Amino acid sequence: MRRAGLLVAAAVLLATAGCGGEDKGTGELRWVGKPRVFRSADLPRDRVLRGTVENGTLRRVEVKAKDLRLVDAGGKRVGGVATFLNGYLHGLYPPTRHPASGLPAEEQRRIGIVARIDPGKRAPLTLAWRLKAGHRPPARVEYGAGSLPIPKR
Repeated sequence: MRRAGLLVAAAVLLATAGCGGEDKGTGELRWVGKPRVFRSADLPRDRVLRGTVENGTLRRVEVKAKDLRLVDAGGKRVGGVATFLNGYLHGLYPPTRHPASGLPAEEQRRIGIVARIDPGKRAPLTLAWRLKAGHRPPARVEYGAGSLPIPKR
């Protein structure tokens, strides 16, 4: 039985091992394709990153948008926001009148506050930040169990 477990683990490692090339991240999540970073001519210091992440584990992963941290190459935090949506979505409750016990779990997933991703499944991820004068741009987004690289632009 132990040998079968080791064989499964080896197969997973081989299947997820990179062969050089593009950095898709470390940990439970990985980029599907290359995420795109957008910049508006009217807001030259603002950036929006749009990509899709995939659960590369054999178990369900749950990630909260508020737990994502943008960090520069030196590990310094860069302020920003995250959502597990492709765009804006209005919640069921006004921002100042959420239920006393918090938003129901299904509503949190529906509006992109939380992503629950089954093995091999995908979820959209949108990040936004404003570059401060003299500061370095974010190089990766950390989520506790790993990190995802942010392409330079």
